[in-house]
Amino acid sequence: MLSLPAVHCSGLDAKLRSRAAFFSGIPLYSIYIYLPQRFQIENGLSPLSAGIHLLLVPLVCFMATGLGSSICLVINITFPLLVAAMALQCLALGLMTTLPSTVGIPARLYGYETILGFGFGLALPTISTIARMELSHVDHCK
Repeated sequence: MLSLPAVHCSGLDAKLRSRAAFFSGIPLYSIYIYLPQRFQIENGLSPLSAGIHLLLVPLVCFMATGLGSSICLVINITFPLLVAAMALQCLALGLMTTLPSTVGIPARLYGYETILGFGFGLALPTISTIARMELSHVDHCK
């Protein structure tokens, strides 16, 4: 089980948020390790081509991070936004399991990459905002 210092997890809400941030690494690993391997092994692409086919994820992630951080600055809905981000990540990974094992790359894979990148992008600013709200100024200076 993930064990964090008590000062970082004062309430149940903070504990849930920190665990969500921890488990967000699983989809990230899946997308950046599994998909390039799939492109190279199943589709016969070069490593460069596999990386190019993956570029949609960081581009959408970048845009969603800007959107998520502007939402977090205007109104404080960090926890619902984090839940939505994690749901999008789970949805995209679940949809990726339905992809057929064919030589060609299905077009719907790019839609799934978009959903996953949007989920990553929304999760990043909410986790940063949560850390800023949960920790006092004294905790930052230790």
